[in-house]
Amino acid sequence: MDVYFQQDIWISILSHVQEMNLKDEASLQTGDILLFRGNSWISWLVEWFGVSRYSHVGMVIKNPSFMNLDLEDGTYILESSWNNTPDVEDHQMKMGVQLHLLDDVLKEFPKGSVFVRHVRCERNPEFYDTLVKLHKEIHNKPYDLNPWDWLCAKYNMMCPLPSDPAYKTTKRFWCSALVSYLFCELGIIEPNVNWSLVAPREFTSTEAKWVRFRCPIDKEKLIY
Repeated sequence: MDVYFQQDIWISILSHVQEMNLKDEASLQTGDILLFRGNSWISWLVEWFGVSRYSHVGMVIKNPSFMNLDLEDGTYILESSWNNTPDVEDHQMKMGVQLHLLDDVLKEFPKGSVFVRHVRCERNPEFYDTLVKLHKEIHNKPYDLNPWDWLCAKYNMMCPLPSDPAYKTTKRFWCSALVSYLFCELGIIEPNVNWSLVAPREFTSTEAKWVRFRCPIDKEKLIY
């Protein structure tokens, strides 16, 4: 087959996928899970360390004026990360918990690398009130670079450690620890989770071992 013809086919497929995914974005709700595959050496290192095809996880926040009246309607991601996009709330560059427009984050990832898992939980006033309190608590918390936490997390993948307050800190978070903490407090997952040790793999449909959901959750679906 002609090389240029192959390229045209591939471009056509990507264009179709992008169009479909833009429609999918409208279906995203607060609390849905976003899983990412990066193409940097840091992403590959995280995937290797975490024994997963994913290097990052975040939580969807839709129309976040319930958390901050200054924010416009749209689709955002609440995450603990480091990237080239400032936090939308205070416009500061951070390494830790922050809120971004989803479109800004997608620009930093290659196409075919971002997936959503729709969480079928009840989003009642109590859900949003709890999220407002959590947002105030976690805002500006730093990324977890503690070597001991990383070593314990690695061990926890093979032999789960018993539930212990020592593994449930709210002083610092990596991406999956943040989502785990939020989900514990929102009642989306079982509460006996050592959230500080949870790896991104626990939010996948095929690699998870220890995290148990208390509501239906869809399998991964490509969104970008």
